[in-house]
Amino acid sequence: MQILVNLDYESYLFDPNYHENATQFSDLIKNFEYVFFPFAKASDTLISHQIYSENDLNHYRNLGFNIPEIKERKKANKNMPIINWWGEKFNKDLEIKLNSKLTSVMIAQENDLGFWNGVLVYSNEDIFNHLQKNIKIEEWILKNPFGMSGKSHYLFSKKKIPPEHIVLSRPILEPLYKRILDFGTTFEVCDHKIKNIFTVINYNDHIGQFKGAGTIFDQKYFYDFFKVNYNLDFEKILEKLQLIANLYLEMGSQNNIQIDSFLYINSEGKVDLYPLVEVNCRKTMGLVCYELSRRHPKLWCDWKFLDDKKTFYHESFHLHPENSKIKSFVTYKNS
Repeated sequence: MQILVNLDYESYLFDPNYHENATQFSDLIKNFEYVFFPFAKASDTLISHQIYSENDLNHYRNLGFNIPEIKERKKANKNMPIINWWGEKFNKDLEIKLNSKLTSVMIAQENDLGFWNGVLVYSNEDIFNHLQKNIKIEEWILKNPFGMSGKSHYLFSKKKIPPEHIVLSRPILEPLYKRILDFGTTFEVCDHKIKNIFTVINYNDHIGQFKGAGTIFDQKYFYDFFKVNYNLDFEKILEKLQLIANLYLEMGSQNNIQIDSFLYINSEGKVDLYPLVEVNCRKTMGLVCYELSRRHPKLWCDWKFLDDKKTFYHESFHLHPENSKIKSFVTYKNS
């Protein structure tokens, strides 16, 4: 099977200037393509944007990963199909709908699952009018409906409304919540049916940009985790998330359905759940972390993106190849 790790999937869906051979898109794949190795089969052929040294491949062998055959795109077998691994391409218009944050915003509003003080804005006047209706809220965030991993979020104070060009590309306006825990729950889909559910803790910064993830393969852990730490019933959380997953299945999702949620401190000073931040109908970094956790199912698995290993655990090992600009490290520890 020929595999392309099409990490440029979001750009393919949403960027009008997308071209798969353009440098900015091929660089995205090159920098993160290594996330495929925990999933690889020896019988696979990886159509690669990256050059892996023998040291890299030996490192992956020592971690217990299978090493696929690796070929450049130009050397791919033209008589065999190429599988788009990160995001399956089956119906572009539907895929755009499923992966757009505008869709998740609509579902959140219609089902009381989030976006409670949010609004869609298309001008500075729209922002001003909405802030006037919510004068007690100090900080706000603008989001691009097509962004990935929170990279295009724009934080601002009510005292300083952002420039018009920022607003035009980021129509989703919400308050900045006092988040205390970000987590993602994936409903793995096969033949239009949910075959497995797992949760990961997302290590995001203060505006929701992804920095890593942690999980444990034995998912029973999270029932105690939410009860002991936050006095929340994880079963009831899953019921809300199951509702969301079912709606995406009804819309026609053929891929995994990953739902981002968070816990926050509400206006009464209590821990509360924000069920639906966004939905990704594709593979995710959370899935990579979950797959890594499979290797030591009773241990907690942390996977973090860092510039310097010294800022992480001493017992960590790197997942990135030697020449990668994006470095990440994995640690297993008692939960």
